[in-house]
Amino acid sequence: MKVETEDAVRNILALDGEVEESLIDRVVAILKGESDEIVPQMPILKRKVVLELLKCHRRTLDYYVEQGYLKRAYRPGTKRAVGITRDSFVQFTTLRIGQ
Repeated sequence: MKVETEDAVRNILALDGEVEESLIDRVVAILKGESDEIVPQMPILKRKVVLELLKCHRRTLDYYVEQGYLKRAYRPGTKRAVGITRDSFVQFTTLRIGQ
């Protein structure tokens, strides 16, 4: 990364008073390829896709979630669900096939 680019990134992030200096250093290290701290995104299946795959009613899907068979995936920092975790879906469908 060019020095000018690094300076620009640091200056832009420094303008936001909520971004800590240590986080700015980590971001620059990631951009330079010096760190592999990038957290992988949790694979998420949209509710509509899960309904189509399971061929069930939305109330049945809600029941599966309430019973703990499937886990909701939430948008970071909010209480809003954005779908179902792929891991819970795979586990649920694998267990159902084995019965």
